[in-house]
Amino acid sequence: DEFEYKGFKYRIVSVVDATVKLIYAGKLTGKVVVPEEVEYQNQKCKVVEIRGDRKTEYYDYQPDDKRRKVERRERYVYFPVFVGQRLESFQDKLEVVLPKSLKEIGWCAFYNCYNLVSVNIPVGVTSIGSSAFSGCSSLTSITIPNSVTSIDGEAFKGCSSLISVAIPDSVTSIGIR
Repeated sequence: DEFEYKGFKYRIVSVVDATVKLIYAGKLTGKVVVPEEVEYQNQKCKVVEIRGDRKTEYYDYQPDDKRRKVERRERYVYFPVFVGQRLESFQDKLEVVLPKSLKEIGWCAFYNCYNLVSVNIPVGVTSIGSSAFSGCSSLTSITIPNSVTSIDGEAFKGCSSLISVAIPDSVTSIGIR
C-alpha cells in the first residue's frame, strides 16, 4: 500500500509492526525534517526506511549492422526519494534531518540530489544502500554512526565536495559496485 502524508509518499513495510518507508519527497530546498511517525488509516506508523525506486524499461536496440534484426534490451530508470536541483544560490541548498526511528537508508535515496549539503544519519541506521548519496555533488560532510554495519557500492560516488568520510569500526562490509 502506498499513501501520501503531508506531501511525502510512503509505502507500508509492515502492517503488524506499523512501519513505513519514505519513497518520495520531491524537489525541496531549505531544512527538511522527515517525521518519525506518520498517520495511516488512523494508526501511527514509524518511518524506518528511506528508499528510492527502480523500474525496468524495455526498448528496441538497432545494431550498427542493419542486416541484424532489432534486439529487445532493458535498462533501469531510477526514481530517487529526494529529487535534486541545481545549486544556483544559497536559498537552493537542502539540509535533511532524518528521524531517530530510521533503520535503513536504501539505494538511490538521495541519488543525484545536487543541492544536498547536509544530512544527519541517526544512530540506529544499520545500512546505507547502493547509490544512496551518489551524485550529491554539494554534500560537504556526513557522519556515519557506529550502528551502521554495511555500506553498499557507489554509496558516495560523485560526491565531489565531500572531503572526508569517517567510517566507524562497526562497518563490516563495503560494496564495490
